Amino acid sequence: MERYDGEAYIGTPSSSKWFEIKDVNIDGNSMYISINYECSCEADEKFELVGSENLNLEVYPPARKATFVILGKPDTCKILRSRTVNFSIRELTSDKIRDVETDIIIAGWRKPIRYVYVP
Repeated sequence: MERYDGEAYIGTPSSSKWFEIKDVNIDGNSMYISINYECSCEADEKFELVGSENLNLEVYPPARKATFVILGKPDTCKILRSRTVNFSIRELTSDKIRDVETDIIIAGWRKPIRYVYVP
């Protein structure tokens, strides 16, 4: 069973620490986001992937906007780090039916990512 850094959810994103997305991939119900980011020296950051409640049904496949967020305490000690984080993205689908396609549009990434739901 896959171990995730977080579970994507539908809601309103919080403010984020600085990051730069380097790559995004999907494998089954897992999304892998490779980032460069500024973290505290304690490395106590939490990662979130927040999907918009609105789903664009005027395009095929339906599209959902999402925001990647890094949460953590403010710290005067900061370091730059690279990492790949992964999320269960089941909640971002347009419909929880096998093989339903949804384009996920991540803020800060250059193109939509096609997600095919796997029950």
